Amino acid sequence: MKHIFTFKRMLAVFLAALMTCLSVSVPVSADSLTEKTFTVFSGQQVIEGWYPSFIMKHENPTLMDGFLSAVQNPGAAIEITYTGSADISLLLMSYPQGGGNSYPWVSYGDCSIKTSGNRNVAVFSASGLINTYTSKKHDDDGQNLRLDNLMNFAIGGEGNTVYSVIVRWTTDGVPSLNVNLGSAHQTIEGFGASYTWYGDWITSSNKKNQVFDWIFNDCEFNILRFRDLNRVRGYGGGFEDTNYRARAYKAYYDAAVSRGIKPIVLVTSWGEYRDEDWVEFVDRGMHQTWQGNVPWTYYTLKKDSSGNYRYNDLADFCVKSVQLFFDAGIPVDYFSISNEVELQDDRLDEKGNPRDYSGFFFDTEETQYACSYAKAYIAVYDAFQKAFGDKAPKLLAPETMAATPNLIKSYVDPILRERPETVTTIAHHLYGSANTASEFSQISNMYSSRYSIWQTEWYTNNLYDLASEIIRELTYENLNAYLYWDGVWVPDDGNCLIELAGDTPWNPNAYAARRGPHYIMMHFSKYIKNGYVRVDANSSGTGCEYVAFKSPEDDRLVIVALNKTGVSDTVRLNIGATVTGSEIWRSTLNTTDHTKEQTQNSYMQKVGQTVSEGGTVTLPANTLTTIVLDISSVVKGDADGSGKVELADAVAILRSLAHLETPKFYPVAADLDGSGAVELADAVAVLRRLAHLG
Repeated sequence: MKHIFTFKRMLAVFLAALMTCLSVSVPVSADSLTEKTFTVFSGQQVIEGWYPSFIMKHENPTLMDGFLSAVQNPGAAIEITYTGSADISLLLMSYPQGGGNSYPWVSYGDCSIKTSGNRNVAVFSASGLINTYTSKKHDDDGQNLRLDNLMNFAIGGEGNTVYSVIVRWTTDGVPSLNVNLGSAHQTIEGFGASYTWYGDWITSSNKKNQVFDWIFNDCEFNILRFRDLNRVRGYGGGFEDTNYRARAYKAYYDAAVSRGIKPIVLVTSWGEYRDEDWVEFVDRGMHQTWQGNVPWTYYTLKKDSSGNYRYNDLADFCVKSVQLFFDAGIPVDYFSISNEVELQDDRLDEKGNPRDYSGFFFDTEETQYACSYAKAYIAVYDAFQKAFGDKAPKLLAPETMAATPNLIKSYVDPILRERPETVTTIAHHLYGSANTASEFSQISNMYSSRYSIWQTEWYTNNLYDLASEIIRELTYENLNAYLYWDGVWVPDDGNCLIELAGDTPWNPNAYAARRGPHYIMMHFSKYIKNGYVRVDANSSGTGCEYVAFKSPEDDRLVIVALNKTGVSDTVRLNIGATVTGSEIWRSTLNTTDHTKEQTQNSYMQKVGQTVSEGGTVTLPANTLTTIVLDISSVVKGDADGSGKVELADAVAILRSLAHLETPKFYPVAADLDGSGAVELADAVAVLRRLAHLG
């Protein structure tokens, strides 16, 4: 402790002497920011039961008064650090009014969640919480709830452990959006959608070129997901014309190439093996599933005369499948041997609805009732290597219906035990899983350091959920690719990206329309390109959700911000680089009603605002905003952002280390030695450079 004190004292003396002798002063500019905090709770408390109290006014009136004062500051945010997978939310409860006996309350769950070590940090907009509370009528007198009558502040999330509750704000009311350009997480591989059923209809439509422009010029999708071509059953139940389907897929591929896209092609099998003579039907009666008691029937591989499952026959079938694409002039980059592998023995679809056919089932391990996914996967991998050599498609593993960590692990681990070199990419969908930040983080912790992670199918007509899900997966799962489900589809309650409508949507004259999810995907896919790297982006003073990516050349930064709090926010950009050009694109989500979104929402509107480092950006309520910044390379050592390395930069670093107020300070530039942290060695490095020492 004595050594720490001595170091701080020496540092302060050195700083004072340096500034005095060299007549260097670092004034606090009029627009400088000072972060303020108010701590509600620090310790460890497990959330048990219904919204346990963290402040009860009659028990601790001083704490309640401080809390109310803090949350009413402009731009204030409530930051909760916790562990656990339960959804976290806040509660405010009022005292009775006018001699009444009711205790009205509101809950508030809109928040952004980030990770800090092994803990989660939920950030709630204080103004959003207050607005929700004061908009409610009191049962006793019919008047709006008042903050001066607030009785209780509580936190919900059964089983979570809370470590701190802190209110944060800045003195000028404008929180900083901090982007650390020196950080580096996953590299993005792309965005895309599935063009399977109904996708072929657009190729004979009079709107074909318009739709292809929407896909490849608007969204700039670079990943195309197709069905198998080998003995596929079509709309009427019979086998499709392979050449017809191949021509449709080739039309998509060529449309992408002609518009400057280098497409990545993923082919997924929907269990097209069911009709082959090396497959058998299994009827095991009924069994209990997540949707109750359902028929337990499925197809799996037959066994040969030696009692071994016929994996090589399956592998040969898959080789033929890929060859059909090659023959049509379509490269295949990735192949999946089973769509939603765990679902295929349940006679249920991805939403839990009964279906009238049985799927082809691979079990996690080989049993007397079903073949093994891992053994089938390895057999197909080896067959691809033998047949195609360096053109062999990579295999996705295991493309489960749900993003449940233990489920994915149960299918992947047997492959890794036997042949780890065969695995490059982990894939899943998002149906039937919790899809929490905690579970996404578990998947990332298991796989992201060694493998790419793809989300290859999901759909929703709730535009907030779609935008939030993409941001959360990119942030917590370190996702490398995100694919939507129905890229082109018939009317389906606004779930698809592009809708073919009318009484006969297969008719060449049927109209085509972009639905809300198309624009939500566009906010990400148009600007976050293959090769971009995710960097840290956060703001402790807002309830918005953020994700940011930089280009491989470090000359472009893309920030996507979702504000679903119901309250407008303004943030000050702190990116540690000079902005040389900017664009802002915004969608305003006035409704999530799929019957009204096309007329009441506005999508991808260009905002006429120039953005600069240290400048502010407004994020109106109920908006999704993409901020595209052209930036200059960070000048290492230019800690104060002046554009050159000088003595003031060493002073700025020292002031930061001494926890003194620093008007402008850019940690990325200050980290001169690239250690990942700002330290005394960086100030020394600046001084040595100025003195022309090695």
